[in-house]
Amino acid sequence: MTEAVTGSAAGENIALSVHGDAGVLDLLVPDGASALDVSREYAKQVGATALPRLHDQRGTALPAGVALGDLGMRSGVVLVATYADTPEPQPARRGETTTAEGRALPGPLTGMVLGIAGVAGLLAGVFAALAGDVDERLVVSILLAAAFLAVLPVGRLARQRVVTAPVFGAAAALVLVWDPASARLPMVLGVTLLGGAVVAAVGRALTDEEDEVLRVWIVAGLAVFVVAGVAAVLGAPERIVWATLLLLAMFAGRFVPGIAVDVPDQALVDLERLAVTAWSARDRTASRRSRTVIRRPAVARVVERGSRIVTAACAAVLVVTLVSAPMVLRTTRLALDEIGAPLLVACIGATQLLVARSYRHAAARLLLRAAGLWCLACVLVVLVVEHGWSGRVALVSVGLGLVVVAAAVATGRGWRSVWWSRRAEIAESLTGALAIPAFVVTVGLFRRIWEIVS
Repeated sequence: MTEAVTGSAAGENIALSVHGDAGVLDLLVPDGASALDVSREYAKQVGATALPRLHDQRGTALPAGVALGDLGMRSGVVLVATYADTPEPQPARRGETTTAEGRALPGPLTGMVLGIAGVAGLLAGVFAALAGDVDERLVVSILLAAAFLAVLPVGRLARQRVVTAPVFGAAAALVLVWDPASARLPMVLGVTLLGGAVVAAVGRALTDEEDEVLRVWIVAGLAVFVVAGVAAVLGAPERIVWATLLLLAMFAGRFVPGIAVDVPDQALVDLERLAVTAWSARDRTASRRSRTVIRRPAVARVVERGSRIVTAACAAVLVVTLVSAPMVLRTTRLALDEIGAPLLVACIGATQLLVARSYRHAAARLLLRAAGLWCLACVLVVLVVEHGWSGRVALVSVGLGLVVVAAAVATGRGWRSVWWSRRAEIAESLTGALAIPAFVVTVGLFRRIWEIVS
């Protein structure tokens, strides 16, 4: 909101922004107004009891009684309001990071240890399921005990431990329902992820704070279980389950960022006042009227929440892709259907790579690229195995050529340049659109129609 400040002289107005602990305030002041006048107006607008000290962009304190025009201030200048008695934030202990609220969180080493523990629990469940001479009840009891200890809301690392709890629950479910029959693998995967989703729901019920990773566990586990369960009830072939999961993973990678970045209503852009201010996020201050103030902790919370959701969702996309892509190629062996399977996996892999280009989160971008490269690698292996030496040389040459072109673009103008970005968007739309008819061919619908009309 633009406010006028009465100064010592009347002249041209100066549009400035004052950054402080209470947020950002846009002011329109006469060039004869002093720094003291601006400081008083800022304290009045944000409801502060003490007057702040104003500094310029270089950190130099402004003289209180000198007019802004005499200091060379022009429209668009940014000032910083500080308080002498503002306590400095306490530094985090070694190996810790801090959140937007200043709360200390464990560092990368703690996360690595907990991640290794989760992977070890998952591998224990897999090996116990594959081995026939292992006491399954003992393994399940140990995994469930680990899940129970992980969801307990006690200790400084409770929020980090609860993220690994669904892994132990999924591993225990895998040991209980494991069946090596190929036709039952979709249901085995669905029940396994359902076990992880149940543990994640228990963890969310016991913790005081919402954890976005647990939410992704619940949504992904229930989605896979529903797809596998519906296919089992309808008696659908397993290739339909794998193709459906792979297609859902492609859509998830494309639409998750739009769902993850959920900006609260009080921080939405005020279109009516956008013409007079560059900052339009609204918040209620201690004053009687609502002011246009940006709360940095609120914005940081939105960013941190979106980052966790995007990273967890992309990890779920990678896991589903790692399992579904080779299973689609393996289980699709009927005439006409086997033509659509490699096309489906290749189109989805290309789409994931192109979608990853638009991500600004490094970890999520890496996960999506891994999923896309896995799909393309699976298709390349299948095509190389099915062809002779001449065909293999041709396929490898084409693949290396595409890699060289992608590397050249990335090291040259870059995919984020305007020209290549537009071409990448078109290619992403085309590959995503081609995945739909390839899915229809893969699941056998095209073959069924062909049989009916012929």
